[in-house]
Order: sequence, then C-alpha cells, then structure tokens
Amino acid sequence: MLLQQARHTKLWFAGEAGNWALADYEAEELGEGFDAVIKYHPIREEMPVAPKDAIPRMITEPLASLRDAIRQKDHALFAERFDALTTACNNCHRATNVGFAKELILSGLPFSAKEAEAWGLVNRVLPPDELLPATLAIAGRIAANGPLSVRQAKQAIHRGLQMSLADGLAFEIEAYHRLVPTEDRREGVRAFNERRKPDFKGK
Repeated sequence: MLLQQARHTKLWFAGEAGNWALADYEAEELGEGFDAVIKYHPIREEMPVAPKDAIPRMITEPLASLRDAIRQKDHALFAERFDALTTACNNCHRATNVGFAKELILSGLPFSAKEAEAWGLVNRVLPPDELLPATLAIAGRIAANGPLSVRQAKQAIHRGLQMSLADGLAFEIEAYHRLVPTEDRREGVRAFNERRKPDFKGK
C-alpha cells in the first residue's frame, strides 16, 4: 500500500504539470497495483470489508473517471476527479484497515517479517546477505533523481500526513510550484521528451 501512495502522489504531479503521457502511465500503474492488492492482500475476519470487495466497489469507478479526464487532457476535470479518487481511497482504507490496526495495536501479538511484508508494514523482506546490496540499489535510484524534487516530495509526504486532505493537497501543489522555476525541473522535462537520462545539478 505504501507503493500505491507513492504512485498516487506521482499521478497528481504529472497531471498538475500537464504531462498527460506520464499521468496515464501512473494511472495504469495505480490500477495494476490495486489489482495486486485484490489478489494478494490478506483477508481477516475482523475487517468490515475485505480489500477484494472494497476496491471494485469503491475505487474502480473513480479511477476510470480520472483516466477519462487524463485522456481529455483537461486540467480542471483532472483535479476534480483526482480529488474524488483520493476520497474513495481514504474511505477504502477506513473500511478495511481500522479493525486490523486495532488488533495489532491492542493485542501486542508478535508477527513475522513475512507477515509484515504481506500487510504492507515493510516494503520487502530479504535474506541478510541481500539486504545491503538491495538497500544501496534503492538509495542509488533515489540519489540519481533530482535532489530538489526528492526534498520537496519528502516534505509533502511527511508534512501532508499531519494535515487534512485539502491542506495536504494544497501543500503538494506548493511543493511543485517551488520547483517550477528551477533548472532541474526544466532539465527533467527536456530529458523526458528527449528520452535520455537527466543531468540534475540541484539548482
């Protein structure tokens, strides 16, 4: 689910920037992620609604409507339908996760690393000898991205979690606007259009 949240944020930035090809790609990735949740997310008796039932009922239509706005390349419609999808995602979280979270917190029962991975509490579980190489590989991918955009994304995620939905989305927009005049943003757009690796300078 953490990966879905990252895709959700990237989708907003792509649509806000009018990069409709990237927005369409992120929406497709988001849809495939929800398909994986339906297939693999554990079902527990305490859940009022199982993810495999909640997602088709609550997420499928708002996501399809958002993809239609992307195809129309309509900024206002995109913002409206993105907000509707965000509300649907939040409602889905509440419908499926509250009972499960209560069980973990109130019982204090231990659980395995594999269970933590299946529940989305950790990103992945690896054998000890593979942990450091995998960590360095991810760190390398992050370090290769624009440092200014990474910083703003981290702030939007960390601070946005402490805000209301409306304030969090407004903060994300402000974070993007801080990047608009930077050389790195222009370089990123050029590199994407020219299908080459960007050369970020942190300016």
